[in-house]
Amino acid sequence: DYFEGEFHQCADLARQSPVASGVTDRLTTAPAKRESSFGLRFSGGIEIATAGEYTFWTTSVDGSQVLVDDTLVVNNDGEHGADTRSGKISLSPGLHSFQVLFFQGGGGFEFAVEWAGPGFQRQALAPGVLKHVARPLLPLGAVARDLLRATCDGGWRNEDDAAALKYYARRFGVHMPG
Repeated sequence: DYFEGEFHQCADLARQSPVASGVTDRLTTAPAKRESSFGLRFSGGIEIATAGEYTFWTTSVDGSQVLVDDTLVVNNDGEHGADTRSGKISLSPGLHSFQVLFFQGGGGFEFAVEWAGPGFQRQALAPGVLKHVARPLLPLGAVARDLLRATCDGGWRNEDDAAALKYYARRFGVHMPG
């Protein structure tokens, strides 16, 4: 999501409606239509192949944050010059919810997100690891919950469907059998 306006912290993005939305496989400022007074929210999933501890970094002017499974992992928030912050989280294999927030106030800007994990050193997130996960149009109610549970009992068509269903089950607190 792309926002325009005056921002002083990442939470300010939630108070506005996006000016534009789209799908990307890279964490970049390319969607920005101006050089200052804008914000970006990247939401989707991140595919984890190996269980273990992962470190995420953001370098930004101004604020940025990384959230994995709704846990704040990197907090590089606020108005500031170029600053790099990091955070660690233990992750199991599979699809996890992933969100990156960034805003630019005035002056020059910089924005980068990197990670390291079991078997690889610090690097930019490869496009293949980021996943676009469509959001449901309606809140999950009892009927949707029951359908999700029935589907999770083995009724999915392929592993991508299974990963998406597991993501939504975690995201909306639905217990999945087995």
